[in-house]
Amino acid sequence: MPRNLIVLLSALSVLGCASVTPYKTQRPAPTSSTEALYSCAASLVSSFGYTVEQASKESGFFKADRSERKGASSIHWGATLNEELTVFILSVPGQPPTLQVTAASNYSSGRNLRLVDPSEQTKAEADKIIATCAK
Repeated sequence: MPRNLIVLLSALSVLGCASVTPYKTQRPAPTSSTEALYSCAASLVSSFGYTVEQASKESGFFKADRSERKGASSIHWGATLNEELTVFILSVPGQPPTLQVTAASNYSSGRNLRLVDPSEQTKAEADKIIATCAK
């Protein structure tokens, strides 16, 4: 019986770690240039309150973060919610550029970091970037 319990606990632990997934959306943009896609996405991300942390216009890539500290009324009191949008523009010769946006979230408290599914707001912001910029 102890062996079965160990196997069960191991399986639950693995499943618990695999349950958090980033949200990814993408769309080809046949009428847009890579530069126009980059500018449009960067402008929208800034208007949503994110700060661009890593960027390479030549590579068509940037990563932006937004942090919010939860108050006493939240179950996550004292923890900081970190939301991240990663924008990548894939440019292949002879094909229209493709805009890809990935949303991810985590809670941090001191040294502890806990991955969580992206919020509905962050997913909606990723979708809005695609809908607005990839035309």
